[in-house]
Amino acid sequence: GGGHMHGSGVGSVSLVEDCEPVVAGAFHEWVKGLVSRLDMDIYRIKGVIHIEGSDRVYVFQGVCGELRGAYRRAWSEKERRTSSLVVIGRGLKEKEIR
Repeated sequence: GGGHMHGSGVGSVSLVEDCEPVVAGAFHEWVKGLVSRLDMDIYRIKGVIHIEGSDRVYVFQGVCGELRGAYRRAWSEKERRTSSLVVIGRGLKEKEIR
């Protein structure tokens, strides 16, 4: 993970995880909780998530509290299945995102 700060306190926090596949329901609950907790400070969320039980890439994005995701292309055999998420907003701290 990591963060990058722009002017006016706007920055981004990136999370990249080499981990077990994520349970879809748990991921959605986590994202909803994050947006609920940091609502006015989050401008955009986007990511690619390795969802348990799926051989397809799950692409996720959120703008202004509206959250959407969809299964896209299949993971290739040679591709490393990781989950990565970028949160863009004001005054974000990585420990608040994790």
